[in-house]
Amino acid sequence: VRTQILGITRLGLMEITRKNEWMSPVQLIQENPEPVFTIETAVFRLERELLFGVGKNQEAILLSINPRLKNVKKQLLSGRISSKIPQELFVREDPSVSHYQIELEGSVDMIREMVHKRGYHVDNLF
Repeated sequence: VRTQILGITRLGLMEITRKNEWMSPVQLIQENPEPVFTIETAVFRLERELLFGVGKNQEAILLSINPRLKNVKKQLLSGRISSKIPQELFVREDPSVSHYQIELEGSVDMIREMVHKRGYHVDNLF
């Protein structure tokens, strides 16, 4: 409902107009382009992305992960994801990331250099 406040009348009443507006399905899709996932779903999406989607032709991946997601991952998946993927995985915890973010893909040397420059603390076991 779109609401418009027009002001106070001479009688001291607030004048307000309201209009019901319906959005087309296209507008609804465009308004919310990214679905919101639970943290458990994000764990499984991350595992699938690392195993099948990211960095197929790269030596290494730098991953930023929310600490909460890392804890949920430990509860849900007993095995390490890093042992299953062919790339070397560098993981850093970052509370400002909503779930996870692939920061960089490339050679091992390039990622190590970037980690050193930025002073990141990374873990290779995930």
